Amino acid sequence: MEKWLESMSVVCVKPYLNYRVGGIYRIKGRGNLEFNADPEVGKRKGWGVCVEDEWHGSYDEFGELIKDWWKKPYKDRIKWYYLDLNELNSYFITDDENYELYKQKELRDSKLNQLGL
Repeated sequence: MEKWLESMSVVCVKPYLNYRVGGIYRIKGRGNLEFNADPEVGKRKGWGVCVEDEWHGSYDEFGELIKDWWKKPYKDRIKWYYLDLNELNSYFITDDENYELYKQKELRDSKLNQLGL
């Protein structure tokens, strides 16, 4: 749980709800979901986070970008999802973990270039 306390954003690693794999999403809040009155929380209990999907109204059901999506009202462009620890650990990594993966890939690529591969 500690890694989620310090993270400012999450990266989707498996398709879940409307989240796109590889997408980076901001954490808007954290806390006990049991005391959250938002209907989106549903029956979730325990500690969790609110993650904003700022691309919610940007794509249609086929994954195509909607023309003039930025002209939609704010409430139609974003959606807040409330996720518990199980969902976070199953479908997301932290922004720090994502950066570590990026650095490893960068190091691998430079080694391959040095070897002429």
